[in-house]
Amino acid sequence: AGTGTAVGAYLHYGSPGVARMAELSRWLGGTELRAGHTYLPGDTWTNIEGAPDSLRTWARWRKERGDRLFVLNVPMQERNEAGVPDGRVAELIRAGARGANDHHFRRLAGRLVDLGVPDTVIVLGWEMNGFNYTHRCRPDPENWKAYWRRIVAAMRSVQGQRFRFDYAPNRGGDAIAWTRCYPGDDVVDVVGMDSYDQEPGRTFDEQVTQPYGLQQQVDFAKAHGK
Repeated sequence: AGTGTAVGAYLHYGSPGVARMAELSRWLGGTELRAGHTYLPGDTWTNIEGAPDSLRTWARWRKERGDRLFVLNVPMQERNEAGVPDGRVAELIRAGARGANDHHFRRLAGRLVDLGVPDTVIVLGWEMNGFNYTHRCRPDPENWKAYWRRIVAAMRSVQGQRFRFDYAPNRGGDAIAWTRCYPGDDVVDVVGMDSYDQEPGRTFDEQVTQPYGLQQQVDFAKAHGK
């Protein structure tokens, strides 16, 4: 790992994102970009298992330098942006908590290890406190937390892995207080946050001070040793 802050940006989920890292660095006057950030499409379990060919390109980028950081958003359910109703989401959460999807996440973990990126930061079930994604927490928070724990256990069971798991809600209250979805210190390594330039939070100060905003995130992370 390098020293200092690993700066980067999400530029495209596929291989073009890798090429654009160099373009962004030039645009920033030569700033070194050590953090690469992409996501797995949540349309099918095959993609969540790491099927997109672009993962190979990202893995090559990560391995070119030892101080780089690869950050990967991983959906917890297929059909993740399909407008699945709350009742069905609750059923899916409970099935996941019982272990129905463990094999999908073991396959993803094995693929990442085989690609030579066993130290990937896994942003699992991002924006879980929102209204939209099928991996949202609100329909059944307790079983959602159990499901997160099952996924982490499945991925950690793969030999050679050194994953870190990033808990990244939306800034603010949204559909449910993000603190109600926190699955436990033993299965979270990083407390992150998605903070968009939209209401609530017209100014940066408001984004910091609003309930469940950036200051509360920092305080929560510190209290939990993250």
